[in-house]
Amino acid sequence: MSAAAAAPTTAAATPRIWLITGTSSGLGHALALHALSNGDTVLATSRSPTPNPTLAAAGATHITLDPSSPRSTIAAALAPYPHIDIAVLNAAYVLTGALEDRTELELSSQFTVNVFSALHILSAILPGMRARGTGVVAMVGSMGAHLHTPGVGAYHATKAAVRSLSLTLRGELATSGVGVCCVEPGHFRTHVLAGVAPETRVEAYRGVNEALAERFGFYDGRQLGRVQRGVEVMFEVLTGTGCAAGRELPGTLALGSDAVKATLEMAESVKRDVESWQAVSESTDYPEEERFY
Repeated sequence: MSAAAAAPTTAAATPRIWLITGTSSGLGHALALHALSNGDTVLATSRSPTPNPTLAAAGATHITLDPSSPRSTIAAALAPYPHIDIAVLNAAYVLTGALEDRTELELSSQFTVNVFSALHILSAILPGMRARGTGVVAMVGSMGAHLHTPGVGAYHATKAAVRSLSLTLRGELATSGVGVCCVEPGHFRTHVLAGVAPETRVEAYRGVNEALAERFGFYDGRQLGRVQRGVEVMFEVLTGTGCAAGRELPGTLALGSDAVKATLEMAESVKRDVESWQAVSESTDYPEEERFY
């Protein structure tokens, strides 16, 4: 299907119920619209108490959900919606600036929103999915999990955590009937990079922060990824239709050629380092006759 196509990908016999977080803009917003266009029901969360007019007009149910809220508050907000078929945990933001130059509150908030909020939501929705023996959870990571760009370290660390948590959850739910996929988008042409200008508090990092602002300024509006095609692929993978028909739900999904490149380059880099130091690493083991496995 072309990026411009507006026709539904597939319509389920019974409309699926989606929970999508972070729907005020970007991929979350576009995915919500795409799911609605396919006849599904969408519970769309955002911090704002006011429903997004575009999503509201398309029929989405608005849930005010501040991802920095404690677990009990998030559970209460989701309690009226016990049946969820597909959960897309997408809410996140990008903290920029050199690591030493960021405050304790800034770093804590980055992990609270990007990582802990997803765990709080999972604690609210997984009991229902497990009880029904069906459901899909998509934890939205980033190709940043495989990058170490100066000035984006905190964000990249949260996305590496999301990847690890998602793959662990997939194993923990392996016999439950609930599928888990970590979607790792590359750069899509949204507004996420607009106006990035990290505040410099430690003068030694002014160059790092300014270089990042220049880099993001170049990429803003020039990203490789087509948002519409990206959400079409996400929809099909999570519903097992279209390009994913007859295929197993993947543990991870790199979304975009830049995400594929970053993932493969990191895998090759790790492989080179491990193999280069393999003999030294393995020398720390007990001798064969003193091992238990």
